[in-house]
Amino acid sequence: NEITERVGPEWSQLQEQKTQFARTNCRTYRPQPLVPDNLPGLIPRKFAKTPNTRSWYQKIGSFDRNGFFNIQTPVFNTKMLYFFFFATVVWGNFQHVSQGIYIERNRDNEERRDAVYDKLQRREIPFARIWERPG
Repeated sequence: NEITERVGPEWSQLQEQKTQFARTNCRTYRPQPLVPDNLPGLIPRKFAKTPNTRSWYQKIGSFDRNGFFNIQTPVFNTKMLYFFFFATVVWGNFQHVSQGIYIERNRDNEERRDAVYDKLQRREIPFARIWERPG
C-alpha cells in the first residue's frame, strides 16, 4: 500500500505553455486576417445585413421589404418537384428488392416455424426473387 511519488509534472511543458497562453489571451486574442487591411484600393465592408451566403439561396428564396425571408417560392417548388420525382422513381425501383431482402432475412419468408403439416404451410416467393427472375 505504498503511495508512489510523482517523478515529473502532470502535464508536459508544451501543454503548460498552451494553457498559460490560453489563460492570458482568453478574451483579447485576435487572429491576423489573411488579407491585410492596408492594401491599396481595398474598400472595407461596412454593411452586414445581407449575409455572405446569399448566393446559396438567391435563386430559390427572396427577402420581403419587411425583412421576412421567403424560402418556399415557385422556383424552389419547381426544383424540388424534379428532385422528388426522380427520388421517388429510384425508390420505387429498388424498394421491392430491399423489402424482399428484409423479409427473407428477418421474417423467414413468412414461413411459420410452428406449422404441424408442412404441405399446408404457406409459401411465398420473396420479393427479390420475383424481380430478379429472367424473362
